[in-house]
Amino acid sequence: MKLILFMFSCVYIWANSMPWYSWEDGILEAKKQNMLIWVDLYADWCMPCKVMEVESYGNPEIQKILLENFIPIKIDVDSPKQIQCDGKRLTPGECLHKKWAPVGESPGLPMTVILGPASLYSLVSLKGALDTEELKMLILDLIANKEKVLLHDKRENLD
Repeated sequence: MKLILFMFSCVYIWANSMPWYSWEDGILEAKKQNMLIWVDLYADWCMPCKVMEVESYGNPEIQKILLENFIPIKIDVDSPKQIQCDGKRLTPGECLHKKWAPVGESPGLPMTVILGPASLYSLVSLKGALDTEELKMLILDLIANKEKVLLHDKRENLD
């Protein structure tokens, strides 16, 4: 019985998982479509990250709203592969600690970062796990203020 429940849970999670872009593909798609980039920073050892992946990002309504308005990218902070963050090429962990942590706060996971499609600079950073309603409110607020957020994406792209 436990094996059947475990298998059902795995199928449910797989069937409802968020379709994330890789860093490279997401950046290209965001530039092509001029869409804000939604970056979810996580680590395999981060339990709140796992809960958020299943409960919040696994919600079909969240997925629909997110995919219609952002290019979602998921990044493992423990990856050694360098990415562009705020004008520098750093590992995701370095981006978290040196560039993307909210001002005045220590870095932590999970973290959501909104990047501009032109500059790849962080426009919004938010630390902590969000339940489905909190995540929905954040997404809808960003959509409502998209033009204001994009005004800050005028810096030169340093790729």
